[in-house]
Amino acid sequence: SAEGRRGGQMLTERTWGATIGAMYKGGQWRKAAELVGEMRRDGLAPNLACYTPALAACADAAEWRPALELWESLLRDGITPDALAAGAALDACLAGRVPQSGLAVVEQLEQVRTRRPPRRLFTRAE
Repeated sequence: SAEGRRGGQMLTERTWGATIGAMYKGGQWRKAAELVGEMRRDGLAPNLACYTPALAACADAAEWRPALELWESLLRDGITPDALAAGAALDACLAGRVPQSGLAVVEQLEQVRTRRPPRRLFTRAE
């Protein structure tokens, strides 16, 4: 398992994911998104379990721009998004009333050839 160093302590991807998840549950979208970047600066590549709660936190707060930045970062990292990550990205687009961005997320899903998200993801963007 990969580890990063913070304050003299070794933090694993699992620890980072749990921390980001706690920020999501606490409604702290900005901190959740920032932690993904901090993780990278500490020498760890964020994984899907880190990106998904950060995306969901942004979506819940209707912060579509940071959500799309996270989405693009996830794709640049070569991570194959699952239905939860894609759903959060789409929810953020819907909350932000940016349907064209939501359609771009769907197109990107097709390009990375993930398993097809549930039908509701497509009908919600209509």
